[in-house]
Amino acid sequence: EYVGNLLWMINSDYMNVVPILFTEHMHQSGMTRKALENVRTPTILYVEHDTPLCGSIDFEGIVHNVAAELADVVRLHHETHILVEHEHMMLDTAPIEINTVPMMKTVQWSQRPHVSRKNFYQKILSDHFSPEAKTMIEDVMHGIVHSAYTDRGRPAWADFKLWMYTPDPNAMKRSTNLDGRGDEEKYGMVF
Repeated sequence: EYVGNLLWMINSDYMNVVPILFTEHMHQSGMTRKALENVRTPTILYVEHDTPLCGSIDFEGIVHNVAAELADVVRLHHETHILVEHEHMMLDTAPIEINTVPMMKTVQWSQRPHVSRKNFYQKILSDHFSPEAKTMIEDVMHGIVHSAYTDRGRPAWADFKLWMYTPDPNAMKRSTNLDGRGDEEKYGMVF
């Protein structure tokens, strides 16, 4: 029923959306790899079905910075502020304006909504996931990014150029979580 309702909504309200249906479990890595084959733009907005966007977002500025390769990923935070337990993964203590877009460097990969480049995603899927991988992207990339930072320090940030969009460091929430999985366990993963 969920899929039928989604297809009806896309057909009636969103003429620029192409649904891709999967008849077998592919997890994020497999589904993203397949979806990228249909992307005709240099940049992508990665949003899971249960993490809708909220608040005002300078997409034009963010996309410009990503397309210009000043950023590989610009995250749209799901909290109102940086959590204390995540502060050690933030490389800036205050926003830096990159072409008028306030952002902070981070070494925390998150699969929460973000803007990236198609070719960057193809590269990380090729470099860090087997062709048979059926896993959550964050479960792999969080460790890879953080390990590079732990091993090499601040210079490792340039490997993945992760930023967090921070229009207001005390009110930065730009996505929310409807918790679509609830208490269900994650499906089995193939790395």
